[in-house]
Amino acid sequence: MLFNGIQTARFMNLPHASLQTNVSLPFNFPAVVKPANGGSSVGMYIVHDQAELHTALKESAKFDSDVLVEEYIDGREFSMGVVDGEAMPAIEIIVTDGWYDFEHKFVSGNTTKFQTPPDIPDDVHDEMKRLAKKTMDVLGMTNYGRIDFLWNKNGLYVIEANTLPGMTPLSLLPQEAEAAGIAYDDLCDMIVQSQVKLLGLTFE
Repeated sequence: MLFNGIQTARFMNLPHASLQTNVSLPFNFPAVVKPANGGSSVGMYIVHDQAELHTALKESAKFDSDVLVEEYIDGREFSMGVVDGEAMPAIEIIVTDGWYDFEHKFVSGNTTKFQTPPDIPDDVHDEMKRLAKKTMDVLGMTNYGRIDFLWNKNGLYVIEANTLPGMTPLSLLPQEAEAAGIAYDDLCDMIVQSQVKLLGLTFE
């Protein structure tokens, strides 16, 4: 699907998801089920049939009454931070087993992350940067954020916009900043200074 010239997975939004009993998807399985709000893949499931979908909807609805069901996109996964209008280098996420769930995000050693790999063409990386900044603009996101992508033969898909990206040692945004030669302390200062500028504040 295209929204504002940005390619995304096909999806449907299910309000009061825990009450849904017979959902007919406009696309084939597998599908991704996740709460409409939240983060860190909490309450997110990959389902392969109607029975798994029914169970996942009830579980996801424990975290938000509205649940998104998305077409599963098979591809290489990337993340890109944007701070004060500038896109950071992309980080590829490679999971050795399963998918990039809560455990892989916050348990050291489960996931390998790389700086932009040499086999990603420059034009694809540049397009990620363009789409990351455009997604921020379209959604009205300012100061800083993180945009996640999948890339396959059909191009780049924006799969997530993170309005409050994690800042732990295992989080992606600090690693993206490091790939750009920006230390953690300097990244934090950039975020604060960007917000100060947005608010039009001055300090004596």
